[in-house]
Amino acid sequence: MKYISTNKMNHQKWLDLRRGYIGASDAGAVLGFNPYRSAVDVYLDKIGQSDNLDDNLSMLIGREMEPTIKKLFEDYENVKVRNDNKIRLDDQYEFLGTNLDGVVVGETVPVEYKTAAVWDEIPDYYFCQIQHQMMVTGAEDCYLAVLVLGRNKQFIVEKVKRVDNFVDGMKGRLVSFWNDNVLKQIPPQPESLKDAKKLYISTDPDSIVDANEEVFSEYLKLNALNKQKSEVEHDISLTKKNIMIFMQDKEVVERGGIPIVTWKKSKAIRRFDRKRFSLEQPDTYKQYTTTKEGNRRFLLKDVEPVFAALEGERDE
Repeated sequence: MKYISTNKMNHQKWLDLRRGYIGASDAGAVLGFNPYRSAVDVYLDKIGQSDNLDDNLSMLIGREMEPTIKKLFEDYENVKVRNDNKIRLDDQYEFLGTNLDGVVVGETVPVEYKTAAVWDEIPDYYFCQIQHQMMVTGAEDCYLAVLVLGRNKQFIVEKVKRVDNFVDGMKGRLVSFWNDNVLKQIPPQPESLKDAKKLYISTDPDSIVDANEEVFSEYLKLNALNKQKSEVEHDISLTKKNIMIFMQDKEVVERGGIPIVTWKKSKAIRRFDRKRFSLEQPDTYKQYTTTKEGNRRFLLKDVEPVFAALEGERDE
């Protein structure tokens, strides 16, 4: 099996290398199972256009807890685990890789360490990650060791079997994603509003595109939904006002001894007066300000009555 040694490699270097292949943690996003990342996120990361931070607090805590989880797992299973210190690459496709947390000595079975606030069952995107690891390594099993750090603290170990049909289907999807999207720099279809905003950040100034029947139908639908939203928001405001009038200076409304509404004052907070600072310390203010690229604003023009009038003229 081909691999790249990560021994003595700093974390930033490892992150840079990961952009050159689809890793196990990318698999669930590409397949649409990750609630926190999408195929568009993975695509932008691989072509070097991701504006996401490479690290966050959850990831840092997970890494810092790995030695503890390793020790708990070894004691729980009465085995020894060695750190893998390599990026393993698929024998057939070198753009499919995995970086294992550990390997059980004598069994060559991967071990994946996780921290969680609560635990019920293996999330779909974790399942994809583990199956990806077995796909690349050829292993038939993989251990999942989970340290639950929420209110009910637990240590959970599950041994997951390789599912060949799933692995084969996943491999085909990942290969297609790499060849048809990443290499050709053709983005996957956006699955959410957030995806669309990430993909289409640039504009062709003063450009115009004529609406076809499909998009005009979407315009009419969105215009109607906006009007419904305005009506609902008005009703919500009116209803809140009525309850507030009833409460006056009281903090809680109860029904049968059960609180149904609270209206409490939050603690006082200190805010930085940016406007005053810019007026009184203009030179210092300029020194610590930067220019940020503007965002695209999506505005819906309510011109439906115009089209209705035009249709009326045609009918006459």
